[in-house]
Amino acid sequence: MTKYLYLCVLLSAVFVVSGCTDNSNKITGSEVSNDCASLCAQANSKCAEFASGEECRSQCVNWDQATKDKIKTASDCSGMLAKPKDRMTELIPEINEPNLPVAKNDCEAACNKYVMNCLTLVPNVSETVFNDGYNYCLGECAKWDKKKIDCMIATNDCPSMSEVCGL
Repeated sequence: MTKYLYLCVLLSAVFVVSGCTDNSNKITGSEVSNDCASLCAQANSKCAEFASGEECRSQCVNWDQATKDKIKTASDCSGMLAKPKDRMTELIPEINEPNLPVAKNDCEAACNKYVMNCLTLVPNVSETVFNDGYNYCLGECAKWDKKKIDCMIATNDCPSMSEVCGL
């Protein structure tokens, strides 16, 4: 019985203490509504194409602070309606393509394939790396037999150049 009494007292204390927190920093629904109403009015005064009225206010409650700040600081429609940069384009590295010479012989053709199939897989690779890889390949190609050169020319991916041709 005393355990039950202690449990009730403990639970009551928890409820009482939890109600003693400072609620002064909480934003009420009416404050959000007023903020959204003024934000939507400001947006519509700068851009007639922006969602207006209830549609804007219903969307506004879900906007993060960055979106609200963007709308507040925009001077015209382009600043408000411009879509943010796609996050994936920021994460995916730039893909460069080499400027390769036209092949005049089989070694040049094999090395062009090597650069296109293997070195282009390196993220943010420079033209210098393409040129160095091409020149190194030409030096190595002079040591290859005809079968290996033909294999390099015939393959369409870097793993095959390594696994099949023995690069």
